Amino acid sequence: MNFWKPGPRRLRLRLRPGINMVDIIVDIETTGVDPLKDQVVAIGMIGEWGGMRIFQGTNEKQILQEFWKELRKGHEQVTIVGFNIDDFDWQFLKLRSLKHRVEIQHFQKYVQRKDIRLILDANRLKKGTRLSDYCAFLGIPDGDELVGSMIPQLFAEGKYEEIKKHLEFDLDKTLQIWKLMKEYRVVE
Repeated sequence: MNFWKPGPRRLRLRLRPGINMVDIIVDIETTGVDPLKDQVVAIGMIGEWGGMRIFQGTNEKQILQEFWKELRKGHEQVTIVGFNIDDFDWQFLKLRSLKHRVEIQHFQKYVQRKDIRLILDANRLKKGTRLSDYCAFLGIPDGDELVGSMIPQLFAEGKYEEIKKHLEFDLDKTLQIWKLMKEYRVVE
């Protein structure tokens, strides 16, 4: 009897010995939901150690350039983590960067790019589950009065500080969920 034997699986990611992966939470704010028409107005990132960075302004190309430059700085083996990052943030980051001819860093799905929403609800049992829904479920306080759908209007009105505060809230909530997931071994 012959059995099919798969060849050795090779990950494209090459980990260097002695260098740990660094988890960085990433979130973006945009003027809408279509990366072909709408633009990125703010990008935030925070590491598990703290150190939040916000890239914001009216020049999308500059925001993207600064974000990618910072992400590469001192972090050879980065895992980016986000809530709905695969279906939303990553699509915007790669397409808007391509539009502006900004070189990106590719992150291999499931290995270097982890989507909290997908991990917690892989079958997408309930469409439209939001970050705030998971925060309420897990008992994580949510002091943010804004929702993402308000960002286009805030941007049009020049209320950049409110956008920044909303992004900071989202980054903090996402980081808290990620830490819980790691603490209770939902992820490693």
